[in-house]
Amino acid sequence: MSPRKDMIQRELDVHEATNQPASYAITLRGKKVYLPVIRVNPTLLLLNHKNNRLSGQLKDHPKRNQVEADPESTESQKLLHSLLAKTAKFGELSKQLKQMGQEQPGLITQEGLLVNGNTRVAALRELNIDHVEVAVLTNNVTETDILDMEMSLQVTDLVHQDYTFTNELLLMKRFLDAGNSEKALAKKMGWMNRGIVKVKEHMRLLSYIEEVRNLAPIPYSVFDNKKQHLKDLDDDYMRLKDQGNIDDAESLKWTRLSMTFLNLNKDQVRAIAPDFVEKNLLPRLGGENNETKDHLESFIADEKEDDLDDIVGEKAPSKVDMKRYLKDLLVDDSLRTEDGDISKDLGGLHHEISFNARRAADNIIDDKKLQSANAEPSLVLKEAKAKIVKIKQGLPLIMRDPRFKTRNFIYDVDELRKELDALEVAIKNADNE
Repeated sequence: MSPRKDMIQRELDVHEATNQPASYAITLRGKKVYLPVIRVNPTLLLLNHKNNRLSGQLKDHPKRNQVEADPESTESQKLLHSLLAKTAKFGELSKQLKQMGQEQPGLITQEGLLVNGNTRVAALRELNIDHVEVAVLTNNVTETDILDMEMSLQVTDLVHQDYTFTNELLLMKRFLDAGNSEKALAKKMGWMNRGIVKVKEHMRLLSYIEEVRNLAPIPYSVFDNKKQHLKDLDDDYMRLKDQGNIDDAESLKWTRLSMTFLNLNKDQVRAIAPDFVEKNLLPRLGGENNETKDHLESFIADEKEDDLDDIVGEKAPSKVDMKRYLKDLLVDDSLRTEDGDISKDLGGLHHEISFNARRAADNIIDDKKLQSANAEPSLVLKEAKAKIVKIKQGLPLIMRDPRFKTRNFIYDVDELRKELDALEVAIKNADNE
C-alpha cells in the first residue's frame, strides 16, 4: 500500500472507530450515497490531470504528453499546480479561504486523487495550510463514475470556480465522447427546456473553435472572451444553412471569424453579411491604400467557369477567400500576444483592414438605425456628435501615430462641414415648403 493510500485508510479507520456519521452526499450511478469526510494534509493529495477546469490549458501545453504519461510525477504535479494558480479566480479563492476557511469538502478517491477541489487544494498549499477536508469515494468507482460526478458538480453550488467557456465546451465533448447521449448531457447541464437543441448549439460553437485551431495553433483560452461573437455567428450561419445557402453560410463564417480576430466588437461583427468584404470593405481601400486592397484581393479564390456562367452569360462576382486570409493572419507570430491572441495594436496592412472594417460595419449599423421605423434623425446626429467628441479628445495621441495624415484629416473635416451646411439648408428649404 502506498504511503498516500495508507494515510487515507488510517483516517478512514479513525472516522469509523469514532462512529462519526458519513455526511457528504453525492449521486453515484443514479443513487444517493453518503461519504465519510476526513482531514488530510493537502500536499499529500494528487492533483487530477483530467480536471476539466484545465482541459484547454493542458491540451495547449508543450508538456502535455509528459503529464499524461506520468501524471503522478513530481514534475507533472508541479505543472498542474502552476496551471491551477493561473486560473482566473485563483487569487479570489485564496483570499476567501484565508478569511473564511474551507466551506465545502473536496472529493477524492481512496488513492488520494482529487475528483473535486483541485483549485482549493492548490490554494491551501500556497497559503501553507496543513489540512484540508475531503470526502472519500468508495473503492469501486470508475473513470466513468468520476466523469459523471464532475458533470453533476459542475452545475451545483459546490463548485467554487466557474468553468471557462472553452473548458465547459471540452467537458461537454468529453461526456459525449464517453458514450453518453445528448439527452443525458442536457440533463446534467440542467437544461430542461430545449436541452438537446442547446447541446447541439454548444457543440457547434466548439466546432468553430476547432476549425480555427486547424488553421493555426491558437490556444483555447483565446476564445474565452469570444463567446458572444460565436453565438451570434451560429444563429446566422444556421439560418443561412437551413435556407440552403451553404456558400453564403461558409462565407459568413470565415468573414466574421476574421473580423473577430481583427478586434471588431460584437455589434460590428453582428452587422457583417456574407458579401461584406466585397460590398463594404474593398470599396473603402482605394486611393492611397492600394497596397492594402491588393493584399486583401490576393486571397480571391481562383475563378472557375461553370455551367451557370454559360447560362447567364456572365461570371459570378469574385469573392475573397477569408479562410485563407484568416490563416495568413493567425500564422504571423509578430501579430500575436504572449497569450496567443491577436494584438489589439495591429500595424501595417492589417491595421488598415481592421480600421476600415470597423468603419464599414459602423456605417451598416447607422444605416439600419435610419431605416428603422423608430429611428429619430436627432438620435443619429447625437451619436455622430459623440463620435466626433471622442476623436477630438483622442486627437493629441492620434496625431503622434506616424500613420496619421494631417492633410487628409483636414480634408475630411471640411467635407463633413459641407455636409452639415447642406443639411441646414435642406432643413430651411423644407420649412419654407
